[in-house]
Amino acid sequence: DKYGPFAGPVHAHAENGYDAVAIIDERGPITYAELERQSNALVRAWQADGITSDSVMGAMCRNHRGLVLTMLAAAKNGTKLVLMNTGFARPQL
Repeated sequence: DKYGPFAGPVHAHAENGYDAVAIIDERGPITYAELERQSNALVRAWQADGITSDSVMGAMCRNHRGLVLTMLAAAKNGTKLVLMNTGFARPQL
């Protein structure tokens, strides 16, 4: 799939009408189709801001849908994503 091993399965499930719950976090369940729609919206917003496959971004957040959406959008956009530990001290950042 053009989105690779992480975003590809989500895209395929959404494209094939598989609207099952993909993840559950503190905000509740989110389906594959919702992940697809929301990550596509994030890609469009990034592209409007000039974020491309040449860009490098950092993500520092706990485990929740925001992290998953960011990872999906980065995979779809070709953006390099650096995952940073939320326990990093100021000097480590």
